[in-house]
Amino acid sequence: MNGNANHGSVTLVPVQTSHIPGIWPEIRQMISAAADRTGRNTEKSHFESLCLGNSQLWLAWDNGPVALALTEMHQFPRRKVLRITMMTGSHRENWLGFLGDIEAWAKEQGCAIVEPIARPGCRRILAPLGYRLEHVMLTKALT
Repeated sequence: MNGNANHGSVTLVPVQTSHIPGIWPEIRQMISAAADRTGRNTEKSHFESLCLGNSQLWLAWDNGPVALALTEMHQFPRRKVLRITMMTGSHRENWLGFLGDIEAWAKEQGCAIVEPIARPGCRRILAPLGYRLEHVMLTKALT
């Protein structure tokens, strides 16, 4: 995908690595809240990964950020995968259609599949877009 894609008044903006520090104050709270929910990464670790180019930032923009996605590419022995590690924002109906644009970009990068890491309820939301349940990740806190 080159440049921005539009769905109504909302625009998908793939943020270049060099622009991460400048946009960070506007998205910091969204990333921090989502990171707190998952308990795996921190706001700082996401910032560093984005600045190093290890992950990609996608913004749904409508006079400011209304949603965002973080992605990472992984090369496995059999295929290259784009993993969506975070999707968060408001008014999902206005930006969920951008997944198709991210998928097209992933294909241009040589990825064979897209893997969203999502909460269980996202299965119902993503199924109409062609996503299916392939594996289940179980977790147990070790205290």
